[in-house]
Amino acid sequence: MDAATKKRARPADPTVSDKVEQYLFSLRSAWIDAPTERASWYAPGGKILLDCKILPPDGTLPAGFSRSAPGRYQYNLGRWKDADRYRPVAFRVPFLGQETFDDKECTVSHLCHNPVCCNPAHHTLESLAFNKARNGCPGSAACRHVPRCLIPGPFCGPG
Repeated sequence: MDAATKKRARPADPTVSDKVEQYLFSLRSAWIDAPTERASWYAPGGKILLDCKILPPDGTLPAGFSRSAPGRYQYNLGRWKDADRYRPVAFRVPFLGQETFDDKECTVSHLCHNPVCCNPAHHTLESLAFNKARNGCPGSAACRHVPRCLIPGPFCGPG
């Protein structure tokens, strides 16, 4: 067989970690630092500083992202499973390898209670019931959630 008739090798399908890394690279290339200060009864000085990140408010989105509603985004994973185009909620993508990724009963909890924060370190994938339970959590050493809440929930009164 001569060089003109050789078939080109098809690249290997991307792995879960490849897709997650691609997502994180795209996200980090566009996010903006949005440090958030929250009042807290247990923090020194009564305030906690959170390392929140947001997508640009001017509407520019990182590669692969599309807006599905105000403050809500999808991420195009491209070919995935049996679909030619798979677009889950963007903040779920870091949890792609988890068994509960496609579970409709699970949602992404924002441990910082900032719904526009896109810092993956502030997210966890859990049931909606666990997510809602965080709203009354006192935070700090009193928090019994795994992972722990970063701040007290909005419905938690002072300690």
